[in-house]
Amino acid sequence: MFKDIAVTNWTKFRSFPLLKSKFALPAFVLGGLALALLVISFAPRVSHVNVGAPPPAAEYIEVKMQPFLPSATGYGFVEPATLLEASAEVSGRITYMNPELKAGGFLRKDTIVLRIDPTDYRLALAEARADLAAARAQEKEQQLRLESAKSAFEIAKRNLKLGQANMERKRDLLAQGTISQASLDQEEQGVLQLRQEHQTRQQQLETLPSQIEVAAARIKQNEARVVEQEERLARTTIKLPFTTRIAAVHVDEAEFVNTGGRLFDAHSVDAVEITTRLSVGSMQNLIVGTNNLSGNQTVTTPAELLEKLKIRAEVQLPDRGYDARWKGTVVRIGESQDMETRTIAMVVRVDDPYGQIVPGKRPPLIKGMYVSVHLMSDPIENLIVPRHAVHGAQLYIATPDGRLALRDVEVVAQGDIAVVHTGLKPGERVIITDLVPAVEGMKIDARMMQVVEAQGAAQ
Repeated sequence: MFKDIAVTNWTKFRSFPLLKSKFALPAFVLGGLALALLVISFAPRVSHVNVGAPPPAAEYIEVKMQPFLPSATGYGFVEPATLLEASAEVSGRITYMNPELKAGGFLRKDTIVLRIDPTDYRLALAEARADLAAARAQEKEQQLRLESAKSAFEIAKRNLKLGQANMERKRDLLAQGTISQASLDQEEQGVLQLRQEHQTRQQQLETLPSQIEVAAARIKQNEARVVEQEERLARTTIKLPFTTRIAAVHVDEAEFVNTGGRLFDAHSVDAVEITTRLSVGSMQNLIVGTNNLSGNQTVTTPAELLEKLKIRAEVQLPDRGYDARWKGTVVRIGESQDMETRTIAMVVRVDDPYGQIVPGKRPPLIKGMYVSVHLMSDPIENLIVPRHAVHGAQLYIATPDGRLALRDVEVVAQGDIAVVHTGLKPGERVIITDLVPAVEGMKIDARMMQVVEAQGAAQ
């Protein structure tokens, strides 16, 4: 019905005489333009306001001096502090083997674990002792001969003196014509014999001391042989020098071993060592700000450095389900930097690794166990900011007039925090929001972070 009405009206409109004129279309266009001009002229004016972009919101914290614990964490494997690779010091057949001498066995100090057949070494010791007794007897004989030679020399000396006196008396008698020349010649011959005997006794007296020295040297030589044979005999019995845990056994009972042959491997149970490697930056974290080292102080040895730093260590199992911790001591610093990893070795010692064992919760520290090592030096006070607030070598500072300042600082990062050395003062407002872009002097909407959130960010 509506369609019929529309068609009827359109037919009537087209039949209007004015629409059939050639001026109909221009008239309609001019009328429309006139109507548009009237609407624009009488419409109300629209005022434009230049609003601009709002300043970005920026959360900040007020920095202050607070306690800080320099620390570094590394990882490493447990190794025994003392390793024993027992080798045979004498050769022979094994005649005894301790039943507990097995891999994993736990043996106390001074326990006899092996014996090597001592027969040959006992015979050698008896021979050495016999030679020593003979050398001592020879020396004693030489001493007696020396005493006898001294007496004989004194007698020969006295006889020579008496003979010379008789010869002089007979010369006087010959001059008086009382005796003959033959009697004087006989007396002179007797004096010559006495002089020869005196020289023999004197020579014997001079040579005997050297012979006694030779005998004394032979005694020392034989004494050394006796000690050597006693040592060799003692080495046929192998005792443990300390309480150990056996790692491996290389021989069996009745087996013949040569000198230098491997017997067994063991390690001490009183202490273990963990070698962990730290980067130079992590080492700097431990040293930074310590009260025992001033900026211009130097040390000459690694031991002196460790003594001044007083680094504490805590060893922990990184595996889940274990909350076992052991106190450790840093005993050595590596002698060089690893060229591949650019790290320095730190050796941590843990005493009594088998103490306070709790089955299922606190196992012993055994060889090859993978552990984490947390190193700490003395607490210090410093300006601390969240690590994510550091942009390269700059901090974003909120100025009192609500603008952004870019501050060059010197920091040392440790975990999620950064220690500020230079470029920042207590009380300044450090922005912890990541502003993009960050332009010096731009307006910001500075908002202080909540106390709880700020403490968490700083810690």
